[in-house]
Amino acid sequence: MFIATRASRKRKEVDEKTQTAVEDFQHRQAAGETEEESFEALFGKEQLGRVRLYGRSMTKTNLKKHAEINEIKNHHKEEVSSLKEKLGHMEAQ
Repeated sequence: MFIATRASRKRKEVDEKTQTAVEDFQHRQAAGETEEESFEALFGKEQLGRVRLYGRSMTKTNLKKHAEINEIKNHHKEEVSSLKEKLGHMEAQ
């Protein structure tokens, strides 16, 4: 995604700083680093209380809350579907 967002749409050459960043990112990944490690090496560590690429108001706590809420919703969906299935079997008998 990093490389795709830095590529020129009009087939013009990108500036030198961007080109070196893209090349450095590709070299780091070729060397066996994960995407997260490569991204952190280029842009630095996360600032406390903030999460990159999610907007100004998103924090790590909010992300965890959203993940927990989604887990609970999925659990309830599975439970409801299993109960509906049991009810269908009971009606069939």
